[in-house]
Parts: sequence; structure tokens; C-alpha cells
Amino acid sequence: MLLISDLKLTSHDLSILIKIYSESKFHEERYEIVWVPIIEQEGEDVNNQFKNLQSQMLWYSVHYPTLINKVAIKIIKEKWHYRQETIVTVLDPQGRVSHKNATSMIRLWGWDAFPFSESVEKTLLSKPGISWFQLLLTDMVIPKINEAIKSQKYILLYGAEDNKAIHEIEEPVKKIIEDRVPIAAYNVTKNQLFWSRLESLMLSKLQTKADVHEPLMQDVLSLYTNFKKDGGFAVLTRGSRVVINDSIVDVTKVLSQYETNWKGPVKRNEMTFDAAFKEHRERVYVLPRCHHFYIPNMVGYIPEDVKCPICPRMMKNFVKFECCHGAH
Repeated sequence: MLLISDLKLTSHDLSILIKIYSESKFHEERYEIVWVPIIEQEGEDVNNQFKNLQSQMLWYSVHYPTLINKVAIKIIKEKWHYRQETIVTVLDPQGRVSHKNATSMIRLWGWDAFPFSESVEKTLLSKPGISWFQLLLTDMVIPKINEAIKSQKYILLYGAEDNKAIHEIEEPVKKIIEDRVPIAAYNVTKNQLFWSRLESLMLSKLQTKADVHEPLMQDVLSLYTNFKKDGGFAVLTRGSRVVINDSIVDVTKVLSQYETNWKGPVKRNEMTFDAAFKEHRERVYVLPRCHHFYIPNMVGYIPEDVKCPICPRMMKNFVKFECCHGAH
């Protein structure tokens, strides 16, 4: 396994790899990890950072970044799509590539994804009843979230880069919680582990050339698009069952009308909170003029033809270059 990264290898990725490397079966099957550092800067500070990171690794490492042949670096960038984001390329005993980039499956499943081949990735992603919500949210991402899921609590997950949008959704939520509705609300705007797992799930699906029309892919792309392009996202669930996955603006609109428009049936036990929410949303929802997905080109693969999930037409494909300076 070739661990290819710069000096920004995260402590989380490092800890997962250490756990994998510590498994006895990993060595029984004669697997090894080799760190291939792609570091283009030079200087004493860079050298100290390199040695510090290297000292935390239990496996083999290139002694110094400048020893890596420039032709090899070019191949890694062109053939394996290395773009400063950490990748783990898996080779079989004959030196053939069994997975160009297993980083996503390692982040999502850890040791359970061993031996980290493309066929294992497809199997994990096609398991019956797989829940994207539970894949994204573990106790490591949000402490005690599994307890909330198992107890069938309502869970509101939301995120937006505009503080105003966050304030506007939190105001009605506070009143709903005060009204003794069992709802747990989490702002994941700055939760890097959540975004890492979301992007890992998208990357895994795109690498396996998954059908973008399947429900899991639709939900994940919708969440990502709402956050990146529509001002923010909000997901309401009952346990792990997703009630609504929408833009933060539309969900806020429904929640803010709880007191005046749809509180009655809930308090009289005529309807559950989620059923009343959905019924009111259908009354106030306005279908947008255009439906769009934001698909980051993380693996050099973008579906050629995507059918609109709302109408029978084919969606148009627009290419856009974007830099978020390391954020999300």
C-alpha cells in the first residue's frame, strides 16, 4: 500500500492507518505500507515537519522527499490523479494496481474494508439497506449520535457558511425543543470530520461509477449541492430514517411556521412531528425553476448523461473551476 501525501496528512487519517497496520492479519497476509511524500517546498522548517511526521509512522518511508524521481511524481499525478489530497494506492503481490485510491473506503470502513480492493468497495456500497446517514454520522463525528439514532429521536443536521442562515434555523428549533419535541440539533458547518466522510462517500460512489439516480447518491449529492450552491443544507431524520433532505432556507421556512401553522395536530397527538412537518412543507414548497447537482471532479470521472430526477429531460453539464483555500 502506497501512502501518498504531502505534510498535511491529517492526524485522523494517520490514526486509522496505524490501527490497520496494527492488525495481525495485515502482516499475516504480507501487506506493508510505504509512505511516498510528495513535498515540493524546501527549507529547514519543511525538513523538521517531514521528520516529525515520519517519526509517527510505524511503516516504511522514503528517507527524504527529494529522493523520489520526478518522472514517478508525474505518473502519480497524471495516472492516479494526485492533487495534494492524501491517496492510498493498493498494489497486489505482482505490483499491479488493485485500487488507485482506497483512501475513501479506509476513512469510511477502516479495517472492515480490508484488503481495500475495488471489488470490496463495490460490495460494501451495495449492501442491502445501507444508510448514508449512519455511514456519515458516527460517535467520532458527533459524540453519542448513535444513542440518539437508536432511541428514535428526531435529529436535525444543518450547515451553512452564512451565520445569518444558522441563526434563522436555530431560533424556531429552540422553541420546538422548549415545546418538548424530542429533537437533537447539530450544526456541522465546521465539523471537518463530517465533511471528510461526506466527500469520501461521494468519492467512493464516483470511483465505482455508481448510477447517480440511485437514492443514496441522490441524497448525498443533494446535501452537498445545497451546502455548496444553495446557501446551506438541513436534514431532518427520525432515528436513521431521513424525513427531509433540503436547503436550509426551505427547512427554516417550515420550522418557523410551527407555532402558527402546524403545531396543533402535533400537540393533540393527531399527527407525529415528522408527518406534520412533511404535510406543511408540501403546502408551502415552491418547485425551483431549475434542478441541479454539484459534482466535484475528485477522481477524473463525471457522468456523461444525467437524467433529471424531477422531469424526464437530460441535465446540462457545466464545467467550473473553484478554489476554497482548503475549506470543505
